[in-house]
Order: sequence, then C-alpha cells, then structure tokens
Amino acid sequence: MLAMRFSGCVAAAMLAGCGGSHLPIDAPGALPQAQAVAPHVNLSRSWMAPEAKSEDLLYISDYSGVHVYSYPKGLHVGDITGFASPAGLCSNEKGDVFVTDTSAYRVYEFAHGGTEPLKTLYDNSVDFEPIDCSVDPTTGNLAASASDAGFVVIFPKAQEKPKVYYEHTMHRVNMYRCAYDNKGDLFVDRIYNRNNRHQYMGELPKGATQFGNYLLDPRIRHPGGIQFDGEHVVIEDLASLKAYRLRFSGSNAIIIGSTPLNGTPWVEQYWIQGKTLIGPDENSTVYFWKYPTGGSPINSIQGFTLVVGSTVSVSP
Repeated sequence: MLAMRFSGCVAAAMLAGCGGSHLPIDAPGALPQAQAVAPHVNLSRSWMAPEAKSEDLLYISDYSGVHVYSYPKGLHVGDITGFASPAGLCSNEKGDVFVTDTSAYRVYEFAHGGTEPLKTLYDNSVDFEPIDCSVDPTTGNLAASASDAGFVVIFPKAQEKPKVYYEHTMHRVNMYRCAYDNKGDLFVDRIYNRNNRHQYMGELPKGATQFGNYLLDPRIRHPGGIQFDGEHVVIEDLASLKAYRLRFSGSNAIIIGSTPLNGTPWVEQYWIQGKTLIGPDENSTVYFWKYPTGGSPINSIQGFTLVVGSTVSVSP
C-alpha cells in the first residue's frame, strides 16, 4: 500500500504554501507515492495557503477539525478549526463546502478555500444532530441527515427555514447517510421493516413530500455511506467492505456492480471523485481506490484523529 508524502512542503504550507503543476482530477494513482504521516499540529487557529483558492481541494474531517489538501497532489494547504464535533462533509458545484457539526446541531457553509463560515444552518424544531449532508445539483437544496433519527432536514437553496421530512411507513428508521442523484432525488439508508429481517433504502423523489422505499439486496447486511457516481446510486456495505452500484426496479434495489475496498477494517463517509473513491476508515487513515475496480488502495493519507468525512471541492 502506498501513502502520500507531504515532505518539507507541509511546513512551508503553514506559512506560504507550495506550488507545482496540477494533475488531472480524475487521474488514478496521480498522488505522490511514498510513506508519510499527516502532521499533528496544534490547531490553535484556522489557516489556508494563498494558492488554495485556485486549486481543487480535498477536505477531511476528524475530531480535531477539518483539514484541507490540494487534490490530487496531496499537499497540506489548510486547517479549519473551532467545531464541536465535525462529521460528514459535502460540496456543491460552486465549490462551497458544508460541514456537519453534530453536537453543535449545526451545518456550516464555507467558500472554496475559505476559513470563515459563509452561513450557519440549523433547525430548532427537531432534535437535530447532523452527521451527513448532500447538495441537490438541480436546486441547490441542502439535505442533512442525523444519526438515530427518523427524518431528514432540507434547507431550500442552502438557506434558512428548513423543512423536515419523516419516514412514516416503516417501524424502525435511522436516516444515517444521504445523497442526491443528478435528477434531484434524495436517497437515505438504514430503513428497516417491523421484524428487522429486511433493510431498505429510502427515496424522496424531487418535489415529493413522502418517502418511498426500495428493498435492498440481502448481500448488503450493514448499509453505510451513499454517493452518486454520475450514473448510479452507490451504497457501501460495512459488513463486506464493498461499495455496490444499484439499479432500481419496482420496489427493489438491485446490485449491478461492486467495488471491493480492501486494506481497511472500516470505511465511513466516502466520496467518489471521477475515477477515484476516497474513504476514511474512522481511525487514522484516508484511503484512495480506483473506481469502480477497487481492490487494494492506490494511496493513503495517515495520521488523523478519528477521521470521519471527506469531500472534494472543485475550484470555481
């Protein structure tokens, strides 16, 4: 397994950042291939290298903050601090990045390469502890899901006055992870039936007010993160450590392909960027796999503190 080298450019980035050519964002294995560890610095304040705003950026959240790297070069170009417990991340087509801060009951929006929030989103009408988010590419709506909650909160155009959508047809509901497809349909995971023998994926079609449900293939035993790869809805199975591409037929979610995520004991809120799948393992490492082939990781970043979320923000 190969890992990113930050080399002497990490220290320099703390002051002025590092330059260099920019490789294609979808190029698998384009990251530097040598052993290295992400620096454990005292995150007393947020910072961002000057060139970060003009580069594609990889955002990684762990319990000490949100860490920012040039993508795909892997240079450490910034840190954003001040969160209570940063969790899932997502980004929109403008490059804005959203950070769910679970125990603060808030979602923060940052401009690409920015360190101060553009806005703070929250909902006082429900016990809302956001853990994941997704942006509707057709409307700009922001959906946020919460652990152990039977609802999802949607902020129209990522503004205030959110709407809460409940799942009313299932006995046991935990809308843990969420993702929009390219048509504006929202998908959520971990919906069970009354006897807990079957697991479903929920769908809130664009413009709808009620969730529909798809029965998941029984090979998916422990549903995890959801993403949209540009063509298919993808759901990860934490039991088999595979990301499954799905096709929907009637009331069933049918597996049409899988991506093995070898080399890690656990993958949390992953992100698919072109031909690369980026997966935090919830411990100290972020792995990179070729997508959709998977297999052994092609790269990794190590040295985080309970890493949780990831997203790639494309330079506007």
